[in-house]
Amino acid sequence: AVFNAAISSCERGRQWRKALALLFDMDLFSIEKDVISLNSAISCCEKCSRWCESLALLHDMRFQELFPDMFSINSALLSCRNAHRWREALDLFNCVKQFSLQADALSWDFVLAACEECGQWMQANALLLKLRELSDLQFLRPFDTGFSRNSQTLTFSSAVCQ
Repeated sequence: AVFNAAISSCERGRQWRKALALLFDMDLFSIEKDVISLNSAISCCEKCSRWCESLALLHDMRFQELFPDMFSINSALLSCRNAHRWREALDLFNCVKQFSLQADALSWDFVLAACEECGQWMQANALLLKLRELSDLQFLRPFDTGFSRNSQTLTFSSAVCQ
């Protein structure tokens, strides 16, 4: 619990190197990491624009027999979005089901924004079509208005409105 609190402090202070050092120290002292400690470290890396480290921590969860939750996934997705890493965001988004999870509104928002901000209109359009196929109408309204701010989003509007 002490390590988790310290990692969380690093997150608030945007000290990603110290957060990763604390995770390393947990191994040195044979203290088991849990989803909370790794989520805090992933979030810390996201806040410090360390997308690669966020994804590496998420990947390492599997080797430690830990199961990421949507906080883990969404923090890593946001990290990719903020770093304009649309491919990585899309790859991670497509792997959500492998974790026995279901993408939520934040997941959809982060991956769509990553594609939009990088000018990947066809990818974002395909995602919107996929979302529409899911008939998850609770997610459609924010995306319908979110993409209307760009003149190149005519395909998005038609995808949502068909």
